[in-house]
Amino acid sequence: MVHVERIEFGEIVIEGRRYAHDVTIHPDGRVTPRSGGHHIRREEVEVVLREGAEVVVVGCGIYGVAKMREEDVEALRSKGAEIHLLKSPDAVEVLKKLSGKRRVGAIIHVTC
Repeated sequence: MVHVERIEFGEIVIEGRRYAHDVTIHPDGRVTPRSGGHHIRREEVEVVLREGAEVVVVGCGIYGVAKMREEDVEALRSKGAEIHLLKSPDAVEVLKKLSGKRRVGAIIHVTC
């Protein structure tokens, strides 16, 4: 799993590389840009789950402003998905804690 060094408003540093945009961290360690803005879509989580994530950590922004529709979260959980929706700094800590123990994917919003 990738190592997230830090996150602050407007950027995240992963494996020494600075990203000034939202990212998806795939279970195989790839990091790709995310363009969903303040709405996390069910399809984004489904992609990471199909790639083999046991857990998906969603960073909803530094202040937790980004949202995922509750009905989408419940639909995914009813299918057995383990999803954590947290403020992005907290999401990064959960990602670090689970990394190496479980197959984890993440969607991280880096602004509000």
